[in-house]
Amino acid sequence: MSLYRAVELLLNLDTRSMRALPLLAAVFLCSNCGTDRTALLPIPEPDLSKLRPEVIEQLRSRRTKLGDIYTRTGGRGQQLAIAFGEMGRLYHAYQLHEPAAVCYTNAAVLQPGEFRWHYYLGQLQSTIGANDVAVTELVRAARIRPGYIPTLVALGKLHYEAGDYANARKRFDSILEIDNRNALAHFYLGQVAFDQDRFQEAVDHFVTALSIQPDASRIQYPLAMAYQGIGDQASAQRHLARRGNGPLTINDPLMLELRDLTLGARQYLDAGAVAIRNGNYRRAVSLLSDAVAAEPENVLAHYNLGSALIKVGQGAAAMEHYREALRLDPGYVPAHYDLATVLAFQGDYSEALDHLHVVNRIDPGYRTLLFKLGNVLAKLDRCDEATTYFRKALARNPADQLARDALRQCAGQ
Repeated sequence: MSLYRAVELLLNLDTRSMRALPLLAAVFLCSNCGTDRTALLPIPEPDLSKLRPEVIEQLRSRRTKLGDIYTRTGGRGQQLAIAFGEMGRLYHAYQLHEPAAVCYTNAAVLQPGEFRWHYYLGQLQSTIGANDVAVTELVRAARIRPGYIPTLVALGKLHYEAGDYANARKRFDSILEIDNRNALAHFYLGQVAFDQDRFQEAVDHFVTALSIQPDASRIQYPLAMAYQGIGDQASAQRHLARRGNGPLTINDPLMLELRDLTLGARQYLDAGAVAIRNGNYRRAVSLLSDAVAAEPENVLAHYNLGSALIKVGQGAAAMEHYREALRLDPGYVPAHYDLATVLAFQGDYSEALDHLHVVNRIDPGYRTLLFKLGNVLAKLDRCDEATTYFRKALARNPADQLARDALRQCAGQ
């Protein structure tokens, strides 16, 4: 990376990307430094105060091992590169991004032809918003291992988010040459086509993506908009009614390996989900409480614990965890929606309405939002506004008898 390019990146960071400054500096300092031991960066000491004692011990033990290998190897060689890389992966798994980036950078300096260090560093920097640097690292990774589809997906998404449709399309087309049933490639090619007003092409790609991953309900809304673009209102309404948050998934063994490194929340989240499905809600509360203890800033852990607490009649405790989930992620729609439900049940319709308006702004097709908005407005004696939402709910689902009855009741007031 040239000095000019590094300065340009530093000067053009948005607020979200300010956290990337130490990471950008790490990459800049080591971009041309060769394999001399003096070029290796010292690992910054992360704040471990919010982690459990056993996790702190896991991190410190691995760091001690890295120090021993550094001393034994004289600061050079493949063994040290792997030790830095493994230390980086562990930091990355616990979302300690700055020391992870430095470890990956050192690993790449010592072992520049190793795909993993460039890939992990690119994914990490994409996570914290340093997208230009992420592209640089992912391009390096793709040159080393051209056929690893998650790299091409990550690059394509970054190009798309930057408005670089030509390169985004090139990346996703290259994925389809390897695997023509890749749902993410079809989805983003559909997004590119939609943004460029090629609505029929967008429909074709979205339909294909949905046929590959039918549970990915997040495809339904853009598909509905694409149908609207070609004038097929019936299909548009049908897919709007099916809109949801079901994600598109990708098989990425390298990123899955990170999850398996932790002593954190995942095992408790998975077990808690099983307990909920089996109706064992008290067991779910216990497991999900362990998930929150393991990772206090895990949004899903707080949200799922709130949902389990509702099942055992602990509404006040559930609200605390919904609020914490929203503190960590103010745009997390499920927590807004469920918190509004509890608030409305308790008679706090004004705050419930605030949360429902947030949901409506972010995801207007979420669950039974339209009916719930109408119902809360009716409770606030704002029937003129409530009827608008009841009518919208009926337009989306003419068989919604609850909305029909509520509309009739409002009209009679």
